[in-house]
Amino acid sequence: MSVSDWVTVAAIILGPVFGAWFAIEWGERRMKQERKLHVFRMLMGTRRAVMSPEHVQALNLIEIEYADEPKVVGRWHDLLQHFADPQPKQEDETVTDEMTQEAKSVCQSKFDLRLSNERQKLLAKLLQEMGKKQGFDLEQFDISEGGYYPVGFENIDLQQQAIRRFFVDIYLGNRVFPISVRELQEQQAQETGN
Repeated sequence: MSVSDWVTVAAIILGPVFGAWFAIEWGERRMKQERKLHVFRMLMGTRRAVMSPEHVQALNLIEIEYADEPKVVGRWHDLLQHFADPQPKQEDETVTDEMTQEAKSVCQSKFDLRLSNERQKLLAKLLQEMGKKQGFDLEQFDISEGGYYPVGFENIDLQQQAIRRFFVDIYLGNRVFPISVRELQEQQAQETGN
C-alpha cells in the first residue's frame, strides 16, 4: 500500500471520529455559554428585586457556571462577603433606648438604605464583569439605575418589611401591641355618618 492509500484509509476512519468529537465539543461549549447567559439574564432581570428567589438562585449558580472566569468569581465573592460581614452602623444610624419609636425607625431606614446602595454597587460591578464575558458593554451606572421595578412592588416590599419588623418587635418585647378603647356611641356615630 502506498502512502496515499494509508492517508485515504486514515481519513476514512479518523474523519468521522474527529467530526463527532468536534460536534460534541462544540455542543458542550455552546451549552456552557447558554448557561452563563441564562445566569446573567436572571441577575439583570431581577437586579431591582434582589430578594426574589430567582435572583438568589442565579447568584448561587455563579460559583458553578462562571468557575472558569476568575474576575467574575472575584466580584461575586466581594458581594457575598458584604452579605456575610456584620455591617457597623454609622452615627446617624445608631439606635438608642432614649429614642422614640419613630426616631428608631428613621435610623433603621437610613442603615437599610445605605446597605442597599452598597450592595447595589457591588452587584453592578459583578454584572458589568459578567456582561463583558457575554460580549455586552455595560456601564455600572446604567446597571444600577436601569431596570424596571414598579413602585407598587416597592411599596408592598416596604410594607411587608414594616409589618414583619413590627411583629418581631412585639415578639421580642421591644414594643406593645397598640390597642385603643373607644366609646360605643363614637363608633356608632361614625358608622351612621352623624
